[in-house]
Amino acid sequence: MHHKLRRRVLDRANLHLRELAGASPAQALSYMGEVAKRAEVLVAVWNEGGPGSGTTLHHIVVKGGADLTLAQVRSALRRDVVEGLACRHRFEAEAMNDALGDGSTVVENYAPTPPEVAPHLDRLRAEAAAEAEHLDELVDMANATGDLIKSGATTYEDVFKAAEVIHLIWQDRSRPHGIGQLLAKGQDRLKLLVDSGKAADLKFTSIRCRDAVHAHALRQLYGDGR
Repeated sequence: MHHKLRRRVLDRANLHLRELAGASPAQALSYMGEVAKRAEVLVAVWNEGGPGSGTTLHHIVVKGGADLTLAQVRSALRRDVVEGLACRHRFEAEAMNDALGDGSTVVENYAPTPPEVAPHLDRLRAEAAAEAEHLDELVDMANATGDLIKSGATTYEDVFKAAEVIHLIWQDRSRPHGIGQLLAKGQDRLKLLVDSGKAADLKFTSIRCRDAVHAHALRQLYGDGR
């Protein structure tokens, strides 16, 4: 791998590792899908002993072709369309190439997904789909609420008073689906419901925010942060 490409790939892979810290498997799968969509050159990297160990770095070019020319590398770096994703081992990198790749790289000695792993991958895909559907619902609700606030028909304070659970969302290209989220009200109530195992019909809504700073300010003023 060209040394400039290698440096950029490792920088991006480390950035994404930090972003994925604490993410659920479904969130991680969704996040990696968004990274792959943005990238023209995507490289999966791993050490034989796992991330952060060993000295020999292995890689698979998931998008962009295995035989990148120096001119292509320089062009991709200049346009900032190079991404790297860290994997724990070769199998994970092969699975990433299979799921997110553009078909330009054929992995030698590729092993099909083991039967015992397939149900787990199916569950992750189902969870990611459900999460995307839930996010679509939040966005529609946030846009409707935001329009009401903008028109003066209601206020942030009134919305917080009326709902039991409130999600705040804003545009953030670094997050899965390009949306940042913050649970601003109802965390304790939701925890009690989860612990009890009972279902309840809670009144919830979402609000559109300018950015993360705006969202955290609203939580401090009217939500659980008071």
